[in-house]
Amino acid sequence: MDRIRHHRGAMLTLPHAPHTSIRRVLTTLLTTVVVLSLLTACGLRRPKVGDGPKGPVQRGKASWYGKPFHGRATASGEIYDMHGLSAAHRALPLGTWVRVTHLGNGRSVTVKVNDRGPFIRGRIIDLSRGAAEAIGMVIEGVAEVEVRVVRDAPDPDHGKEYVVQIGAFRDRDNALDLKLRVQSTLPEAWIVTRSGLHRVYIGPYDRKRDADAARRQARQHGHDAVLLTRTAGASQR
Repeated sequence: MDRIRHHRGAMLTLPHAPHTSIRRVLTTLLTTVVVLSLLTACGLRRPKVGDGPKGPVQRGKASWYGKPFHGRATASGEIYDMHGLSAAHRALPLGTWVRVTHLGNGRSVTVKVNDRGPFIRGRIIDLSRGAAEAIGMVIEGVAEVEVRVVRDAPDPDHGKEYVVQIGAFRDRDNALDLKLRVQSTLPEAWIVTRSGLHRVYIGPYDRKRDADAARRQARQHGHDAVLLTRTAGASQR
């Protein structure tokens, strides 16, 4: 009797056979081992969650918050506008811009992290009502989303920040309408209300050349865009 060592160390006893038969048996065993190894590897492989094309990516549950906090100061010091496009996150630096995609319907919105939360286990981001409306999750309340960083928070020691004004209105509804209309081309739009005027800005930008490029882009889309510095009075919300 011939003995052949099995791939896991056990001894396999075979009857006497021509060398060609033994080679055939060995070939079959090796093929089986390779196939099982590949199937095991495929079964254990998990999708990698990490840096995406534009920055860190996180997946989990999103919720939204509204009236009880509307008009109150956020963790960043900005006044919370439930109709605006902002978010609360526990870890991302305040001022970070993220794109939130509803994994159920594919709709996306870009928001600025200006608050801390959510403080309910299992949730990764709390959206303003305006952002929740933009991705269609107001009624369901909680939804599975992907959160992707699209712009890091500005360095507070870098110097002046620049913004681009693309509209100013007496009627807030007109300002909101403009902000929603430019979401696909100018996703960083936000509104400042001061002295009876509702101004729509995009930005902020650390470098003047970036702000100037945004101003030119806005003008190409038909907006009467003006470049301003934050110190000139363009303070967010």
